[in-house]
Amino acid sequence: MMLEKDNSSSCDGCRKWTYRCTSVALGAVIIGLSLPALSAGSSPEGLNFGKGMLQNGAFSTGGSTKDCTVDYNFGLVNFKATNFCTGKEVDATYYSDDCSSVFPGSDLCKTCEHAGNAVVTLGTFGLIASFLAFGAIVAKYFFGKEEEKTWKLTAFISVAVCSIFTLICWTVWLDPCSYEIVDFLNAAPEGFDKADFNLGDAWGLYFFAWIFSLPLLVMEGVPVFLSSSSKTLGGGVEEVKVSDSSDQHLVNGHQRDEVFSVSESKDADSYQA
Repeated sequence: MMLEKDNSSSCDGCRKWTYRCTSVALGAVIIGLSLPALSAGSSPEGLNFGKGMLQNGAFSTGGSTKDCTVDYNFGLVNFKATNFCTGKEVDATYYSDDCSSVFPGSDLCKTCEHAGNAVVTLGTFGLIASFLAFGAIVAKYFFGKEEEKTWKLTAFISVAVCSIFTLICWTVWLDPCSYEIVDFLNAAPEGFDKADFNLGDAWGLYFFAWIFSLPLLVMEGVPVFLSSSSKTLGGGVEEVKVSDSSDQHLVNGHQRDEVFSVSESKDADSYQA
């Protein structure tokens, strides 16, 4: 007779390690996306939050016409405008006078300044929360803290804060800052016949960091809710046990009363006899 080998325990172990490694990997990916988005996205050089372009198909210079463009690169703190028609370049902050001269008659400077400040502030707190979440997840799964409520709550709350702040970072820049940029480009000065705008790489990093935070939020929230629900069920069982014991005592009390009444009646009968 051949006995079948029980692989249930080994499968459970594989699932646990897959769950743990996935949580750690998601935490690392979020940090890897948020850190360059915040650091490199503050400047219009390299990674940025938006790119715009105006094209003039008939720019007159020296008695001839040529195609030329004006390129715009938008960071969180400052912007860079390069006019290839005139050879002029401006690299300035949103609160400077240069910004008002480059974007006359537009609320772009004020709007993007506020949006950039919000992203820098909340992005910094979100990055701190992501590091805290990563540390709590590693401590939970690789340093024997998996059953401790404090580490469960720390990991879950940190991931939730990171997810919320990351969401705000990409939405605040999208609306209203990028919409102000699009409005300015669409109302281009006379002579420019084409306008274009694309969200930058740093904005995309924040967007995908938020996407990766969602499954991690679920994975870290499940242990918290399961532990709280199990305690609730456990409390109900204890109450039932107490009530059962009380009923039992009550039943035993009735039984003792009946015994006493029977014995008393027998004693009375024997006395009368």
